[in-house]
Amino acid sequence: MPPSGPSAALLLLPPLLLLRAVLTVPLERGASKEESPATESPDTGLYYHRYLQEVINVLETDGHFREKLQAANAEDIKSGKLSRELDFVSHHVRTKLDELKRQEVSRLRMLLKAKMDAEQEPSVQLDHLSLLKQFEHLDPASEKKDPEQPPKLPQPDSQHL
Repeated sequence: MPPSGPSAALLLLPPLLLLRAVLTVPLERGASKEESPATESPDTGLYYHRYLQEVINVLETDGHFREKLQAANAEDIKSGKLSRELDFVSHHVRTKLDELKRQEVSRLRMLLKAKMDAEQEPSVQLDHLSLLKQFEHLDPASEKKDPEQPPKLPQPDSQHL
């Protein structure tokens, strides 16, 4: 299972910040004020490019972190020095980052499951309901805290055997 929480954010931050520094375009003052269509940042070719962009956008909503990011040089980003600032982002930003991570992990798990099914037998159609049921425990809306829960946890895993 991939690391989660602050340690995972610390692992993700240096590449994100490096990507942010590379993709930043300086503003030209005094240039013609033509309206140009909004351009998205160039595709990095990474399969998680969209996720990186979303994380960067969320981090930039925190004023304190944005200031530190703009003041940081490339060496601070590469060394991970800037990642210590993640401890000081607002609760709202941390919550949004956690939600983005949950969505990305869910997307990757579904892709992996679909790939494994396709490799096992090409003629097998993916049953999305059973796939979603396997990851039901990840849905925060379905969390039920009761004393009987721990003994029930292994049951869904052993039913398919």
